[in-house]
Amino acid sequence: MKGPLQHLNPVIVTLVAALIVCLGTGWNASKVSLRQIEVQSLLDLERVSAVETSRAHLWLEEYLAGDKTVDPSLQVLHKLQRAAANLQHIAAHPLLSSEGAAGGSLSATSSAREAARCCAQLISLAGMRLKAAARTGTAADQEFDQEFDDLNHNLTALNMAIRAELSELNEQTRYSLYGSVAVNALLLIGLAFFIARTRDATVAHARELEQSVEQRTRQLRATSDQLRAVSDSVSDAIVISDTEGRIMDMNRAALAMFGHELAAVRGQPVAIIVAERLRAAHESSMTRARESGTMSLAGKRVMVPALNKDGREFPVEIALSRWEAPGERGFTAVLRDMTEAQATAAKLKANQEEIEHLVQTLRAANAQLLQAARHKDAFMAAMSHELRTPLTVILSYTQLLLDGVHGNITERQRQSLETITQSGQGLLLLIGEILDLAKIESGKLTLNMDTIRITILGRTCVDMLQPLAKSKQIRLLADIAPGLPSLRGDPQRLNQILVNLLGNAIKFTPAGGTVTLTAAPTPDFLSVQFTVADTGIGIAPENMSRLFQPFVQIDSKLARSYSGTGLGLAMVAKLAELHGGTASAESELGVGSKFCVTLPFNGPPAPAEEAHPRKV
Repeated sequence: MKGPLQHLNPVIVTLVAALIVCLGTGWNASKVSLRQIEVQSLLDLERVSAVETSRAHLWLEEYLAGDKTVDPSLQVLHKLQRAAANLQHIAAHPLLSSEGAAGGSLSATSSAREAARCCAQLISLAGMRLKAAARTGTAADQEFDQEFDDLNHNLTALNMAIRAELSELNEQTRYSLYGSVAVNALLLIGLAFFIARTRDATVAHARELEQSVEQRTRQLRATSDQLRAVSDSVSDAIVISDTEGRIMDMNRAALAMFGHELAAVRGQPVAIIVAERLRAAHESSMTRARESGTMSLAGKRVMVPALNKDGREFPVEIALSRWEAPGERGFTAVLRDMTEAQATAAKLKANQEEIEHLVQTLRAANAQLLQAARHKDAFMAAMSHELRTPLTVILSYTQLLLDGVHGNITERQRQSLETITQSGQGLLLLIGEILDLAKIESGKLTLNMDTIRITILGRTCVDMLQPLAKSKQIRLLADIAPGLPSLRGDPQRLNQILVNLLGNAIKFTPAGGTVTLTAAPTPDFLSVQFTVADTGIGIAPENMSRLFQPFVQIDSKLARSYSGTGLGLAMVAKLAELHGGTASAESELGVGSKFCVTLPFNGPPAPAEEAHPRKV
């Protein structure tokens, strides 16, 4: 490519430049003429304002001298107001402002402002003097005359200064025209010299530009190849079309998805990959996009049926976007084959329906189990009641026999009756625990709340079991923290909790061991923690999860060595929960166990219907 200036004649270029300079000179001359007209108009305004001021002064003196034919409002004040308006117009004129900014006529602007201010003072002073003369009828006022004359002299001097500045500005304007012509002539000479000197440089620069364009073209071709490689490595199909809906390019995934060759589809309408029943809607959407410049599906992902070369429809997820390049515009469609995804979704839906069916079955089974548990609790409560009544009668008659009400008994008979009494009392205690557990499970056990001294509660339970501990040669200790606040709870049930824990600890601690009851506040001081620690046989880690379950003894060997029903710890956990607390345990086999019950000082929280009673 050759440079466009290589074949141009410098003379022709110089003549064109000269024409441009002449046009610029004419435009500059017209501009200067307009400025001269504006300066002349400002001079005229200044002369009018000086005449108006002089006439107003003369008529004021005549009016004050007694000439009543003078209209002070029209011939004095109105004249001064017009003069002030003209001076303000001169001071605010943009020509003087621009010249002043450049340092040429700042004094003219200042003088006009000062003259306008003096004129405003004359108006004010004349108005007050006219009012005073009308009120008192006195025409002579030397102070007023002196002040009015001074202002008028100042105004005259300022008008002369304004006239001198404007005249000087007019001369400067004329000289600026001559200077502009001289500068333009110099520019013309310099332009001709510059064109002559830079012709060869321009040609060389054009050659450099040609080489740069060739290099840039190679870079763009390499970038295009890289983009093609990237698009071919993408698993989703990419279809690029122009604004008329003709296919411009497809990546490898798109060609494989639709079964076409790139050479065969390039320039073809995009409608060849659209399902036939949707082609009319597709054409309508393309028309709207061309006319309005917007796309209804831009930035969205929608599911539509597509058509491959063999005429088979298959679902695709499509995302559309617009693209723009220098001189080109079009659309990019990213498509993903959703055949396998839909099959997977259908399979997941079938699995979900099966899971929902199983859930319904489990819910029905749980409902049946819950009903069975309720029947079991009712049966246990009924049986416990039915067993408790005859057993109480048996114990009563046994006590009567022991007391000799029905006659004297032998020692052997007494021993037998005492054995019956002990066994009956144990059985009665067991029945009571079963009945309490059934009430708790059915939600029918109520607490008789009262304020309890923790120290008295702990000491009482320890004293109650002290004989049992001594009989087994076990040390039973109490460590109650001093200053504990009172506890809100059911005294009988709290006593039952501690007695069960202490009794279990004594039962599973060999002779010579120690059992300790500890009571201390929790770190937040909202609850108290009762801890029963022993040096007994301990519990294996695999059996810890079975604690606090009813009718469960963690080891069949222990069941043979230590009697019990497995209800004690279950009752402890249930009663602690009723009081709003928790029960926990930790143990080490052969070392000992530690059971903790944490209860809030304020007792269990009120039920929802009590805490938030409904309004009727």
